[in-house]
Amino acid sequence: MRKCLRDVHIMLQLGRRAVSNALLRVRRRLEKSETHYILNTIFLNDYCVWAQSPEEHWLVDESLKRLATWWGTSLKALSLDDVGLEIPRTG
Repeated sequence: MRKCLRDVHIMLQLGRRAVSNALLRVRRRLEKSETHYILNTIFLNDYCVWAQSPEEHWLVDESLKRLATWWGTSLKALSLDDVGLEIPRTG
């Protein structure tokens, strides 16, 4: 799980193009399922438009930079107890 969260952090640091690409890839996957396409409508469509918005590219870039900074700080402080899963500790 921590690797996934680190990957998200890296993607946010890479900026608008990487985030847009990832959102569109997820959208294409969900689009193929009759039961999941509604998730595109509810969640992904607006984010895809926002991330690609040429009029607000400076705002998107700034928002992603701030989010990446916050995400990195939060990731460093994250512990297994914070996640809330009942996973037994080893070692």
